[in-house]
Amino acid sequence: MNRSNLFVAISLTITLPYLPAYAFADEVKAPQAKPVPLPAAAPQLVAVVPSGVQLGTSVEATVQGRSLLPVNRVTVDGRGVTAEIVPLPEGRKPSATSLTIKLTAAPDAEPGLHQLRLITPGGTSNIVRFAVGLLPQITEVEPNNDAADARPLSTLPLIINGALSRAEDRDVFRFSARKGQTIVMDLCGQQLHPYIDRLRPGWLEGVLTVRDASGIAPVADEYQAAQQLSAEKTAATTRAAAIAKKRRETAKKAATEKAAAAKQVTVITTAAKKATGLMKSTNAAADKAIVELKAARQKADEVAARENGDASGADADRIVAEKSKIAKKLRLAAADARAAADKTQAAQAAADKLLAGKTAAAKSAADRSSAAAAASKLAGEELTAARNHAGEMAAAVKKFDSSTIRSLASASHFPGRYDPALTFTAPHDGEYVVEVRDELYRGRSEFTYRLTIGELPFVTSAFPAGGRRGTTIPVRLTGYNLGDTTTVNVVTAAETPQNRQFERVTTSLGASNSIAFETGDPPELTEGEPNDDADRAVVAAVPATFNGVIERDGDFDCFKFEAKKGQRLIFETVSRSLGSPLDARLDLFDEKGRKLKSNDDANKMPDSLIEHTFAADGHYVIRIGDTTGRGSANHVYRLRVRSPRPDFSLTVNPDNPRVTAGGSIALTVMIRRLDGFKGDVEVTVPNPPPGTVVSPAVINGTQSQVVLTLTVPPDAEPAVVPLVIEGRTRIGEVEVTHRADPVERMRYINEWRYLPVHDLLLSVLPAAPFTLEWSQPSVTLVPGRNVQVAVRLHRTEGFTDAVRTTLQGLPSRTYAPVVTFEKDATEATVEIRSAGNAPAGTGNAVVNGTFRTFTQNSPALRVQVKVPEKKK
Repeated sequence: MNRSNLFVAISLTITLPYLPAYAFADEVKAPQAKPVPLPAAAPQLVAVVPSGVQLGTSVEATVQGRSLLPVNRVTVDGRGVTAEIVPLPEGRKPSATSLTIKLTAAPDAEPGLHQLRLITPGGTSNIVRFAVGLLPQITEVEPNNDAADARPLSTLPLIINGALSRAEDRDVFRFSARKGQTIVMDLCGQQLHPYIDRLRPGWLEGVLTVRDASGIAPVADEYQAAQQLSAEKTAATTRAAAIAKKRRETAKKAATEKAAAAKQVTVITTAAKKATGLMKSTNAAADKAIVELKAARQKADEVAARENGDASGADADRIVAEKSKIAKKLRLAAADARAAADKTQAAQAAADKLLAGKTAAAKSAADRSSAAAAASKLAGEELTAARNHAGEMAAAVKKFDSSTIRSLASASHFPGRYDPALTFTAPHDGEYVVEVRDELYRGRSEFTYRLTIGELPFVTSAFPAGGRRGTTIPVRLTGYNLGDTTTVNVVTAAETPQNRQFERVTTSLGASNSIAFETGDPPELTEGEPNDDADRAVVAAVPATFNGVIERDGDFDCFKFEAKKGQRLIFETVSRSLGSPLDARLDLFDEKGRKLKSNDDANKMPDSLIEHTFAADGHYVIRIGDTTGRGSANHVYRLRVRSPRPDFSLTVNPDNPRVTAGGSIALTVMIRRLDGFKGDVEVTVPNPPPGTVVSPAVINGTQSQVVLTLTVPPDAEPAVVPLVIEGRTRIGEVEVTHRADPVERMRYINEWRYLPVHDLLLSVLPAAPFTLEWSQPSVTLVPGRNVQVAVRLHRTEGFTDAVRTTLQGLPSRTYAPVVTFEKDATEATVEIRSAGNAPAGTGNAVVNGTFRTFTQNSPALRVQVKVPEKKK
């Protein structure tokens, strides 16, 4: 990964409360300022599921962990591999414990394990591992705990991504094989999680078991089909019941509406009858009034004809006027009555029409409800039949117990590697199952795995396991499904550094597993049998690298060489790291057969190492064998015989340090001394972030580590920055500089284990509620005496809580008790105590101040122990 692309800016806004510019003394008390908030929690990753992606494809994976909100970026290492965050569906809330990402491997991506991190406002996470593979892959689907639930694998070869996520979890997969066909099953589990913090044992103890499933296969298929049918019928019954319920409600509603319409028709019909009757009576009254009006007018005309103008004429006019007024009023009433009658008749017609519609709708709804009820009843009957069949098949499955389903092969390990591999040759055409489980039947989120399965080439050993740089080495192969590919020429480039390279063999069945191959510069020799004792030892000049095989139980290989008086040689084996099962043991003899030295398990590893200075000129024999007395064609080794080359290597942890603006962070740099190197090493940071102060740090010849601190300025912006730490010294006349490799520290039972990590990333966070510093830059101790040094706690406004402190980085046999800053305290005294037998040396002491879950470091205090010279 291009380190220059790792810089990630993290935007974070801190809003401080409004503070009044003044307050009236003794009248208004100033409000208490809110303290600066604690930094966001660091993201912690547990696993990524599925744990891999095929070359040239993409896959959506779930990253599991804690404090994952919000994620700003995903980073991965290695060529051709990328990762991006998958947006959440609309309406779904983000989770602090899981995140969906998209992993993509280009066609030319680097196969093998890769490392993934998340970056949040809380900094950079730890790493989780995933793999880029060559084969198609699938993800296991639960339930699959036994042969009856095992889904057939459609085509082989492929890779299965799975997880044993709960106690007693087992994952079972069914496959077909032909008689005589050799199926390889290669588990990758511990390689994904080499150590799991505070777990014993600290990794997945994988077990692979193959069983004959030919008998149960047809029953299992029918059982699974019955389960599927039962599930489908359950869903169909649920749907039919829901439809029947809905249609019952519709029919009931339609009947109610019909009844309401009928009632409305009755009311409107009654009103129409009344309106018609009223219209008739008002029409009759109007007609009568008109007749009376005509009679009155006629009489009035008669009176007017007499032209006598007497009182009778006036009465006749008055009567006509009255009759005219009455007739007009009655005509209006008759018109209103007719209009009312017309309206009620129209309403009656509309009500009749509505009733007819509601009657038809009610009948249709009733018919549909009856049909839905019948369909629901039929679905229920079919569900009952499906469940009964599923029960019968479940009973049939139970007849196939563990004694019926024969176990044909099992593997809980594979010689020379972490995870088990199993090669299985099918005894007949038929169905088989492979089961994956933990040997102790444990389960947890970290127990993810990848199972490669198929008729694949599988190399168990390659001999020789190395050669000189710049040459082509014919290598003999042993393994399975290799066909005619029993040798391969490995080409090593002259310009590449002395190192280890990995090869794959391609056959008609595809590419093999990866083979480790070591390159070097000294002459290479190959053992020749018989060479079990000194009399038949292979004679060679040294320095050289011997290639051999402990090929049978009780076998030894002996090599004879000449050494000069005072000559110092190192004898070291390389086997387990090359995938060999050899547990090497070395014995050094003089020419009279006297044993000079022996070694087994150097540096707590199965390989061995002897350093020896020869007291006289002569011929000597170095003998190699297996500590357990075992041997096979796979017990390949390389025995290096060389002169000492004093040197060193460095590691640094944590690999994802966090520092707050204005604060400090402590890093532990550890040294591995090689071939007797005892010099001092100066530790530096070549290109620290701008404004960062790096404490001086030297690992002297008696020390195994030193604490280095980085203090960033108060105005440092939140960011993620790649760091490089180097160690520099002079070996002879040559100045030597080595980069410190970042490692992840894991607690394994009662010891620490360190896992290589690709990058060292420093996360700069916003300011914290407090920072710490020593009152002085250095202090000198005399063994048996104590020294008091003040530590200052700088509090932000409003932060008044107690802070508990501890110390790290003190020289050997010095210590200091825990000191607590009580509430509001800003200074405390630390008493550094030195034992009477404390050796001379230096150290960088760092105060770790803890409040709740947050810990802040101080810059380093240089502590020097001086042993007074003895009086003569």
